[in-house]
Amino acid sequence: KFLLNDFLETPNNFISFLDSLNDWIWAMDLNAIHTFSNKAVEKILGYKVEEIIGHSVFKLWGNTSSFRSNELTIETLQKGEPWINVKGIFQHKNGSIVYTESSAYPVFDENSQLIGYRGIDRDITDKVLLQKSLTDSNNKFSIVMDLTPVPIMMYQGNKFVYANKAAQKLCKYSLEEIYNLNFWSLVHPEDIEMAKKNGIARQDKQKAIDEYKLRVIDKYGSIRWVKLYGISTYISGRPIAIISLLDITTNIRYEELMAKSNKLLKEISSIFRHDIGNDLAVIKSALRLYDRTGEKEMLNAINERIGQSLSRIDS
Repeated sequence: KFLLNDFLETPNNFISFLDSLNDWIWAMDLNAIHTFSNKAVEKILGYKVEEIIGHSVFKLWGNTSSFRSNELTIETLQKGEPWINVKGIFQHKNGSIVYTESSAYPVFDENSQLIGYRGIDRDITDKVLLQKSLTDSNNKFSIVMDLTPVPIMMYQGNKFVYANKAAQKLCKYSLEEIYNLNFWSLVHPEDIEMAKKNGIARQDKQKAIDEYKLRVIDKYGSIRWVKLYGISTYISGRPIAIISLLDITTNIRYEELMAKSNKLLKEISSIFRHDIGNDLAVIKSALRLYDRTGEKEMLNAINERIGQSLSRIDS
């Protein structure tokens, strides 16, 4: 029966086991001099084991160390305190930067005297560079979105998670205030039901109206008409809604003004047709009577009526 403990109790087997690991296993004394290293250091930092043993960890920092002096680190080692999952920054033998996640525990001798540390470093360079890349992408995204004059907002669940500067300008709220709002909090009470229904449906894979008009109310109570365009996608495995808000207040007010003007013109036209129609009917009757009688007074009455009609047209 194979027993792992028995296998590892054999020094050669134990060293072979450590050398098979992808993580860097090391030991150092209180002066930060390495006293042991497995072969993973060659893959992670490019140094052979013999280039590590007997040398200070400061050699591996190169120009990447965030410490002000070696004494500060040595003083820290003298305290005998462990560290867990601390990000380390090293310089590879080829000059590139390597990021590790480091954990270590103090080692004591038979007299309970602190003599050094044993630790393990895991290469997280790819993870860190990916995070940096995502951060750079997010920064570029924010720059582009903030240069966009159209208000753009995003929400997950009920809460906003993003708003560009144009959106902040439209609603007069700061970004921090927007993050505390439900996505329907900006909507006029008469339009909330429609906005809420479509906003929830957009995230639940239900059929939602992608484009519609509604009113929004800014922080100070001013009402603006907008045309909302909405889509949905997934971020971190969760649905997220993205909306743009085109301010159409001026257009709506122009349409309302035109509607009022058209209504007024129709009323004027109706009155105009009625009054002029009456005048023309009177003139027509008077002409028929004049044709029968030939009286000059009747002709004068006709001329007077025509004058009254012309006066209405001029007014």
